Amino acid sequence: MARFVFWNMARKPQLTLASAIIHQNQVDVFLTAEFGGEGEQLLAQINTNGRSFDFLPSRRTAGLTLFSSTLEFTARLLADLDRVSVYELSAIGKSQPLLLFLVHLPSKLYRSPDDQTAIASVLASDIRRFELEHGHRRTMVIGDFNMNPFENGMIGAREIHGMGAGDVAGGISRTVRGEQYSFFFNPTWSLLANRQGSAQGTYYYPGSGYYEHFWHTFDQVLVRPEIQKSFRHESLRVITMAGTARLLDSRGMPDKMKASDHLPIRFDFDL
Repeated sequence: MARFVFWNMARKPQLTLASAIIHQNQVDVFLTAEFGGEGEQLLAQINTNGRSFDFLPSRRTAGLTLFSSTLEFTARLLADLDRVSVYELSAIGKSQPLLLFLVHLPSKLYRSPDDQTAIASVLASDIRRFELEHGHRRTMVIGDFNMNPFENGMIGAREIHGMGAGDVAGGISRTVRGEQYSFFFNPTWSLLANRQGSAQGTYYYPGSGYYEHFWHTFDQVLVRPEIQKSFRHESLRVITMAGTARLLDSRGMPDKMKASDHLPIRFDFDL
């Protein structure tokens, strides 16, 4: 069993907070967008108590980084695409690797919803290409999509096609106008109705328009139906503490001054 955490760190060198999250949650694979520190410095803080990590940063997109336990897993960077890094992650002693896409798609501040949908379509095409090249669909996509699970770029058949209902995604694919489109299972739909803590998503934006969501779940993880049973749904949660430090401010919003404007997500997956 592997424990994953993804965090958009907002380009801040919050190495102490990152280290606390890794230690407190016994993380095996720590993934970041907008990592603002030095990888070697974080390694020095987390390679303790008999644990050993390595890090594989994107060579193309600053801040996309994977830290993985070298005692349990082997990881290699397969490719750097536009705002996407593709990794192969394998549990030591097991023969079936995982294709892992770490993403940080463009923000709504700079791209229209139509642009975001088009970019998601390109990502979906890249995913299918790598699956064909590697001959399997043991695929996980994780990161900051800058879209909520219900937006067109996330649910569209030609885009990510992520379903929150496991039984629907379990159908593997569906046909639209004569074309077959594969599903992803998106368990992060459940975070939209999170009532276990004070965080109702991973990102908060207090807009002043007539139609506002306020809480958003931009930070997500999706898996192909073929490996859906390996995802431990009960383990999925939004992290609001890093050791004894709160990642929320006094209003219960992400503390972007002391931490980041995004909250991390955590989950377990049986590699």
